[in-house]
Amino acid sequence: MNPKVQYSHEVAPAKETCSPTWRSCDCPEGKNRSYYYDDAKTLHECFMRGRRISGDKPCYGYRPIDAEGKAGDYVWLTYNEVWERVQDFASGLIYLDLVPVKFDLRCIGVFSRNSVEWCILEQACNAYGFTIVPTYETLGADAMLYILRETEMKTIVCSSVETVKILSMAEKGIPLEVVIQMEDATETDKKLASDAHIKLYSMSEVEKLGHEHRVECTPPKPEDVCTICYTSGTTGIPKGVIITNENIIASVAGCLDTGLYVTSESRYLSYLPLAHVLERLLHLPLLQEGGRIGFYQGSTLTILDDMKTLRPTVFTSVPRLLNKIHQKVMEKINKTGGLTKFLFDRGIQAKKAGLARGYNTHWFYDTFVFSKVKQSIGLDDIQITISGSAPLSAEVLTFLRCVLGNRVVEGYGATETSAATILQEYYDYTSGHVGGPMTCCDMRLEDVPDMHYLHTDTEHNGEACIGRGELCLRGYNVSRGYFRHPELTKEAFDEDGFFHTGDIVMVYPNGATKIIDRKKNFFKLSQGEYVAAEKLEIIYGQCPMVSQIFVYGDSARSFLVAIVVADESGVMMWAKEHGLAEKSFEELCDSEELKKGMKEEFARLVKENGLKGFERIVDFKIEKEQWTTENGLLTPTFKLKRALAKKEFQKELDSLYAANPEH
Repeated sequence: MNPKVQYSHEVAPAKETCSPTWRSCDCPEGKNRSYYYDDAKTLHECFMRGRRISGDKPCYGYRPIDAEGKAGDYVWLTYNEVWERVQDFASGLIYLDLVPVKFDLRCIGVFSRNSVEWCILEQACNAYGFTIVPTYETLGADAMLYILRETEMKTIVCSSVETVKILSMAEKGIPLEVVIQMEDATETDKKLASDAHIKLYSMSEVEKLGHEHRVECTPPKPEDVCTICYTSGTTGIPKGVIITNENIIASVAGCLDTGLYVTSESRYLSYLPLAHVLERLLHLPLLQEGGRIGFYQGSTLTILDDMKTLRPTVFTSVPRLLNKIHQKVMEKINKTGGLTKFLFDRGIQAKKAGLARGYNTHWFYDTFVFSKVKQSIGLDDIQITISGSAPLSAEVLTFLRCVLGNRVVEGYGATETSAATILQEYYDYTSGHVGGPMTCCDMRLEDVPDMHYLHTDTEHNGEACIGRGELCLRGYNVSRGYFRHPELTKEAFDEDGFFHTGDIVMVYPNGATKIIDRKKNFFKLSQGEYVAAEKLEIIYGQCPMVSQIFVYGDSARSFLVAIVVADESGVMMWAKEHGLAEKSFEELCDSEELKKGMKEEFARLVKENGLKGFERIVDFKIEKEQWTTENGLLTPTFKLKRALAKKEFQKELDSLYAANPEH
């Protein structure tokens, strides 16, 4: 926390059970704002502004795959080419009457990974006033059916892979009538659709019809709904968050006011799911400046190759990937050793000293040491790196700032706040917090007495603060509520218009915010103590041999157990240091030596973080297989689905308790 950076100031006094209301110090004339440019107050206006700047320059790009499965260089569609396709596609939808009015909205679904076609559909919706409803596979079949029924959408746009999955649901009573396939439909596709009594079009067919029957666009107003974004959720049925043009544009303004700087020369790699509002939000600053967006090949395994090919200037990621980048770089440096390691370590120390003084460049080490590292991961042109979805460790954050020599910041947001809502200033080089409220919104804290968090608290684990409690947000970027669920809206949005996030935070004296707990993901042990599982998972997850962890507590027992997914590179490095290098990863995961080593690391973390006795993990089971979105245990933003994890590992959890009956 940098005391020289003042993030927010008080604009309304405290109440009996809540803190004062705080507002960003960056607000123009002290007021929240809903847009950045006068000519970009809707998503469509953002795109058209970029088109005026870069009409015949690259907009969206993809990498064609050859017969041998090898990806080529990026192929680009210009802004003008995109606009022609957008008009054709939207006109075709209207000509075929595929987006009728229902619940005062014209909803159309999309089920696909990030692609040019996804964004053609999105821009068509933005220009013609349709409401896009993204779905994604990791929701699960039941949740998918729920969304199709709740929205009563007539049409969904899919890639060929997802078409089969959608058609298989047709027999389950969904109102869906039409599937538009992004690729040309095969005879097999057509037969499957016919058997399911679904009309199947290819995207090119719809565009051709639209070209022949062109309809003028009908741009929406800022207050019009642009998307219903269903939360992935770690438990339960997803909720459809209603998001307007103004909501997202306000978040864009907040990002730019905080220091996000892009130009028509900026490049962005799109790989985080477009089904989530964060990725769509991050496209907009580039689009309104006429920048370019390149899509990944579709696999996390080839992201590094995509980065090297595109060489993005803006990079957004999640801690899981950034941790891997840190790990791989350090493995290579340690393996090389010698002068390379000596210079690297000296460079890190020199850059850390610079960060403490407020700058992150060093003429020698940036030129002769770190430039090679940046080039090896495709980030040699990087200007801004943003991390979100979960806390990034101070070690990795500092490492990235030193090596990349650019702005690396953390942020916080939720679907209900149109993604970004709290963000570090780009010139703040401290760690351990996510910054303050952006210019589009205000924040305050609500007391959570059951967990002993009060807005009147003055310290947290020895650090001075001006309050602790549940984070509540209100502003132009905050949703109006949940689609067709007024009762859920009433639960989450209070009478003052604040959205209750469920996240527990502390606020530093300079207004910076630190996430310290989670209101919803805590449980009570038999002795009456409350346990915040996510907080503990972040702490225990700092163990270098741990890739993922699920902390669990049975309410009938007095202690915690866990399922731990081992990190292969971390385990092998530990094995080398402990004279066990001859053993394989699989052998080590089954060994008592590794379990003992992890217990020692856990004990160190307990002591370092001042955890209480009941927060100590008594026993755990080591797993080898990573949890992924593909095997259903992670949400698309890489958060653990706790209810599914409990169900998946119930037998192992019961065994851990049975093995410790007297504890």
